[in-house]
Amino acid sequence: MTPFAPISVYGQEFGNPWISRRRHPFNDARSHKVWEMLGESMACKQKTAIQQLAESTSQADQMYHFYNNPRVAHAELIKMNCSVKPEVLSGRHVLAVGDSTSFNLSKHKNRIQDPESIGVLNDGKTLGFHSHTSIVVDARTAGVLGVADILYWTRWESGKKQASAPDNRSWEEKESYRWAIGATNAKAVLQAAERVTFLFDREADDFDLFKHLIFQEASDFIIRSNQNRKFRWEGKVLKANNFHAQFEAAGTYELDIPELDHYSWTSGKRIRRQARTATMEIRYQAVELLAPSGYPKAEPSIPLCLVEARETTEQLPEGEKPIIWRLWTTHKVENAEQAYLIVYYYTLRWIIEQLFRTIKKQGFDIEGTQLETFDAILRQTTMTIKAACTVLQLTYARNRLDCQPTDEVFDQQGQQVLRQVNERLQGKTEKQKNPFPQHRLSWAAWIIARLGGWKGYQSQKPPGPITMKKGLEKFAIYMEAFKVLNSS
Repeated sequence: MTPFAPISVYGQEFGNPWISRRRHPFNDARSHKVWEMLGESMACKQKTAIQQLAESTSQADQMYHFYNNPRVAHAELIKMNCSVKPEVLSGRHVLAVGDSTSFNLSKHKNRIQDPESIGVLNDGKTLGFHSHTSIVVDARTAGVLGVADILYWTRWESGKKQASAPDNRSWEEKESYRWAIGATNAKAVLQAAERVTFLFDREADDFDLFKHLIFQEASDFIIRSNQNRKFRWEGKVLKANNFHAQFEAAGTYELDIPELDHYSWTSGKRIRRQARTATMEIRYQAVELLAPSGYPKAEPSIPLCLVEARETTEQLPEGEKPIIWRLWTTHKVENAEQAYLIVYYYTLRWIIEQLFRTIKKQGFDIEGTQLETFDAILRQTTMTIKAACTVLQLTYARNRLDCQPTDEVFDQQGQQVLRQVNERLQGKTEKQKNPFPQHRLSWAAWIIARLGGWKGYQSQKPPGPITMKKGLEKFAIYMEAFKVLNSS
């Protein structure tokens, strides 16, 4: 097996502009200008195809050149697209939500000029590449603040573990090290935040990662348990999977479980789940997590809290398995309310699944790209992830009075057009009026959702990312008309 060597900001240096005299990112003023133009156009028009983004043949040529330009280094492009303003982070507790996905390019293998550079997916034969992304979520409001990190890698063999082929690589040489790289990169972006908590799903249940986050990043985390780990409590050695049998429930609460139908990276299977309101039992306990077998006997234990949310079976729909979430966390959990909060934070992990959904077939359809080289496709994917964040910002601002300010997403011109569109969309009755203040993003989200086909009634199902994306596409038309009318 080859060592893990992703495309990442990790370990990259782009030079100090005062020392190296680099006056522009990419060391090229024209490339920097095209990057700004592409980012603005993609966020506004919600498209990836250059012919739909460009306003002229000359502009289209510039965009094609940008994507195919070897001087536009992947790591520097990632760094340019993964930033959150310090004033946005200041005073906030943020969740750095990380997860991995893959991109299937098999439908375009006859058009792509360098398929031999791309690698394969988990089955060991389908043409595609892999990505790990970290997004930033406000812990208090669930608002999406931006992208903190992106990394890419290729694989040349099946991702399925072979029992007959032991892997003797160090942790730093394995794909699982992406969690540590993503955390290191994200932490650098989020320095201005008051507190950072990394939020990961089951595949990140790794003792080495726990140590990395605590001792090297000095950061909090919430990671769902995947291993039946041993821990010590009051001198007794217990196992995580028996947690519910060892500790009394601290209480129960109702939790709205969304419908699920997606491919699970961790299990390698398609996961389906019915939407329902579940009754959850909550348990928590401060414990000492013990090192797994294979570590030196002197390896110190790690003080953590284990929180378990377990669905009761009384009202479980037929054919459904009860939800059981065991969460390892560095957060101090001393009462049921704090335990509920940890579980609530974990439910926000679904936001990154919505990001992947938005950039793929139902949204931007990056897997349907018309570009012809792997490098160009990677650059386009990086730009698309950033643009998709605008969709999620609006989606998770809906129905909230405590969401982020409107001007963190829309400039003055965009806000002016929003006001005009709002007047046209509002009805005569109070139920048909925009109920949110103009300075909050929920006000803009109401307008964009209406443009996307949502009827505006709070009794309706809340608008999702695809509705928001459609609304932004229509809003782009209003923006173009506004520019034309005000250019004379």
